[in-house]
Amino acid sequence: MIAQGRALPLLERRVAIYRSAEQSQPLADAVAGLGAEPVVVPLIEVVEPADGGAALDDALVDLAASDWVVFTSANAVAAVGRRNLDGLRRHAGVAAVGAATAAALRRAGVEVAFVPSRATAATLATELPVRRGRQVLAPLAELAGPDLQEGLASRGFDVRRVDAYRLAPLEVSQVQRRAARSAEAAVITSPSIADRFVSLGLVVPGQIVVSIGPRTSAALEAAGVRGVSEADPHDGSGIVACLAAAMADRPRI
Repeated sequence: MIAQGRALPLLERRVAIYRSAEQSQPLADAVAGLGAEPVVVPLIEVVEPADGGAALDDALVDLAASDWVVFTSANAVAAVGRRNLDGLRRHAGVAAVGAATAAALRRAGVEVAFVPSRATAATLATELPVRRGRQVLAPLAELAGPDLQEGLASRGFDVRRVDAYRLAPLEVSQVQRRAARSAEAAVITSPSIADRFVSLGLVVPGQIVVSIGPRTSAALEAAGVRGVSEADPHDGSGIVACLAAAMADRPRI
């Protein structure tokens, strides 16, 4: 049993994963692979932007006019792919913020030309190379922060930012709430989810809280959640490693 515990560092520990239903399964599988019981609680759903995608459709008419098409989430990849996947596959300048977004592009048959050294919008803005020119199309979440656009603009890029999708709140059942609040750790995967996590009263004293990255950590801390552990790298593998480290010496609750 001791050897098994070492092989499975989260054996019989319950972990609440707050992520949209569309994206939760790979992370839940990875957590379960360490012996934990994942409890997936979607707090938001991905829906069309307020304009129904009109601005995105317009931007994709002449995709080749952009030197770079920059993606900061798999949700944006899906939104663009539904509209002009062939054009995206033909584009030579597709950039992804990190490994998960790059994987979503490659699954769609899109070649990824650039991934920054750290999976943050700010790093992507700092490191994106100049290709033929400086025209950038950035399909983003409706409430995405300004880091990418401002960072690129400060370097002389001409950024066309369009809303590719928005995040709508979901209600949480009492069964989901009880299961999530009984977990020893909570995984928060975006600033929007962080806000919803707090507003729904899902914060549990003594519960380990793991954030996917800096903006999510900042949203949690701004809402009064202290002692947040941040994944590094800012993706599923970083979350799993952070969970294992944070729970290694924590007695069960």
